[in-house]
Amino acid sequence: MLLEGAALLPELVYPLLPDPRRYIAIVPSASFQLEHYQKREWKDQWLSECSDPEKAFDHWMERDIGFAGEISRQAAAARASCDSC
Repeated sequence: MLLEGAALLPELVYPLLPDPRRYIAIVPSASFQLEHYQKREWKDQWLSECSDPEKAFDHWMERDIGFAGEISRQAAAARASCDSC
């Protein structure tokens, strides 16, 4: 079974898996996000209507880096609570 998507939070998906030991959460590192989001062709278009595009980009990265951290935290908590693992 392969699932993908930001809405598939570990704390929601983990209890439904037939074999939780096979669950893998893939999250980008902060350095990866900062390097590669900067290169996205559509980034400037998304930020063009912001009064301060640089600050908006920084906030975007803070949010996404925080979200990646939350996914990592949830996955670690789910693994720790798995009785059958």
